[in-house]
Amino acid sequence: MKKQLLKKFVASLAGAGVGLALLAVPAFAMMPRTTTVWTTTNQDGVLVTPYSMKNKVTGYQAMVVDLDLADWSNVAYVYYNLNYTSKKTNVAGGVEGSINPSVDKNFAGDYNGMKYYRRHLVFGTCSGQACVYDQPKSVSLKVNTKYLAGKIDQYTKILSFLDDQF
Repeated sequence: MKKQLLKKFVASLAGAGVGLALLAVPAFAMMPRTTTVWTTTNQDGVLVTPYSMKNKVTGYQAMVVDLDLADWSNVAYVYYNLNYTSKKTNVAGGVEGSINPSVDKNFAGDYNGMKYYRRHLVFGTCSGQACVYDQPKSVSLKVNTKYLAGKIDQYTKILSFLDDQF
């Protein structure tokens, strides 16, 4: 259901003539990435690099998350979950998903010899061609790496933003 909404959202942006905003996203990958490193419960988990993105023209707001690992061949799946509370309505929101590297071979790129996946986790909801974006507060990001051997590594980070960032 959530994947269908995301596909509809992307299609609606393209249909609304906002394609140029989306074309700028790959260039975003060329910008310097954050150097902040967070620890996981085990040193074998994926490296999680979250950063925020806002397009002041379209209003698009998202948490961009890069998931890096040198060797994805031993990973069964990576599960991610972003939760937040809206500053405007005080209502909880969030998005979750997973990556199955044995099926999804479309890496976003390579950074320092580590292939990575990139996900745009939108702060808001879309219906048809209309999107409403939230101003997030109390943001938490959880990423679980499940290995083929059965071991799970968990990353959890509470994120905060400047008041004027969203």
